[in-house]
Amino acid sequence: MIDALNRLSIIAQEQSEIIRGFIQNELRLSKDDYLKKEIILDLHAFQNKKPEEIKQLVHDLSTHWNPQRHSLGYRHLEALDLMVRKGESGKRISLPGNMQAVYEYGRIKFSPVQEIVNPAFSYPLSIPGITRIPELNIGVICELMPVDDYRRLGTKKEWVFMDASVLGENPVIRTRQPGDWIRPIGMEGKKSLKKYLIDEKVPRDMRGRIPILTDGQEILWIPGKRISDRVKLTVDTFQVGLFYLEPLKSIEEGSGELDDGDLGRDDGPL
Repeated sequence: MIDALNRLSIIAQEQSEIIRGFIQNELRLSKDDYLKKEIILDLHAFQNKKPEEIKQLVHDLSTHWNPQRHSLGYRHLEALDLMVRKGESGKRISLPGNMQAVYEYGRIKFSPVQEIVNPAFSYPLSIPGITRIPELNIGVICELMPVDDYRRLGTKKEWVFMDASVLGENPVIRTRQPGDWIRPIGMEGKKSLKKYLIDEKVPRDMRGRIPILTDGQEILWIPGKRISDRVKLTVDTFQVGLFYLEPLKSIEEGSGELDDGDLGRDDGPL
């Protein structure tokens, strides 16, 4: 009986070493990495693995990566397995040791439980000028130009162009509010901001930190995403607004402005 238990113990130990080696090889994790405050497991990288391998991977990672080495119970492991199989973005599971696992669009984040406090702000948009958002350590830069200058302007992926004449009288940059909606350019009809961010797979923890431009009625711009169909450039546009975000540090150092080197394009939709 004792010999049988010893053999089982050796087998279990060998299995643990195999799984640990698999994790270290696949995720390039060392033993010290298990002590980090946060680890993100991208399940897309394991599409060719068998379900039981992924299950064992998640179980072993969640068990071994735990700063206080709290043991996971059967219900925790089963809950993790169910979370992966159902794929519900935003799903959270509380783990021992004040830890949690959060599933977001094919990724599992293991991290300490922290209270999420999203900043709430609202600033009148300076047109033209710089609207500083200290809560996010960024500024919104707006520059106005006639259509001819727009046609000669180069392009950068972070730049957004809007018809300045239809921005409204009092546009503001603020955080999201209940009832927000947008008519995204290139899409039919309007969509609630909540549904739009979900469809765009923006993690829940980040949705409350996105600055949005609004005229008090509808959203005109979601930085990094889309502008409203209402402010798109048309053949009737006579004044173009250039908008982009810049870190406050860069703005204060004077590196967040256009220079002559940005001119030189001789095309455009107008």
